[in-house]
Amino acid sequence: MNGMLETSYGEIHYQIDGNGFPVVFLHGYLESREIWNDFIPEFLSSFQTIRIDIPGHGKSTVNFGMLTTEDMATSIQQVLESLSIKSAAFVGHSMGGYAALAFADLFPDMVKGLVLLHSHPNADSQGKIADRIADVERVEMGLFPDIVNDSIPRLFSNDNVIRFSDSIEHSKSIALKTPEIGVIAALRGMAARKDRNHIIHNLAVPAIMIFGAKDNLISAEMANAIALKHPKCQVLWLSESGHMGFIEEKHQTASAIMSFLTALLDRV
Repeated sequence: MNGMLETSYGEIHYQIDGNGFPVVFLHGYLESREIWNDFIPEFLSSFQTIRIDIPGHGKSTVNFGMLTTEDMATSIQQVLESLSIKSAAFVGHSMGGYAALAFADLFPDMVKGLVLLHSHPNADSQGKIADRIADVERVEMGLFPDIVNDSIPRLFSNDNVIRFSDSIEHSKSIALKTPEIGVIAALRGMAARKDRNHIIHNLAVPAIMIFGAKDNLISAEMANAIALKHPKCQVLWLSESGHMGFIEEKHQTASAIMSFLTALLDRV
């Protein structure tokens, strides 16, 4: 079932499939709910999946020039409230993980489990903030296609660029559909986001962080440091993945998330 909710942030589009305990899948920057199409079928026999286009991405519009992770979280909460969903598990890829952490910060009683997929709780470094602001300027100069062509291949392990060339082209096609206002709003919002390590530390429900050993965006050193901060949190390393493990090592990723979600059912 496809749906749309009119909010102060814009029109939020979403898709619901399957039956069972609800699991919200949140895509990353320059992605949309379409990125999950080949991954979702693994879950439909056991769970109700809710895929949401974050404002300014996919079919969702955005009304502001900056969309904070708190804004993302609130728009997601409004969708769930409209569907009478009182609690769910959350799977957030990259920027979607930032939104999921903000959701856990703002609406903790609605979170029954958290999967951070190639994401992390740290705030941006000063260097990363500068990179995001530089990309805002490039978009304003009309160079958004260059950003897509430069950034999408880097999401995959360097060893996987040839093997997953079709997936890279598909990811580029999704990215190029993102309106420039959505790109800019997300960049500014990610640059301004808070450190949320305390959310994972204090989380009252299970969480798992999934990292790619060959990720060009989250170094193994950074991921290890984050994992050491949170010994109560499960950690999975995908040995052959970059930033796109749900594509690069699809079955291993799906199996890990399915096991995690199945274990949650005993708690809800």
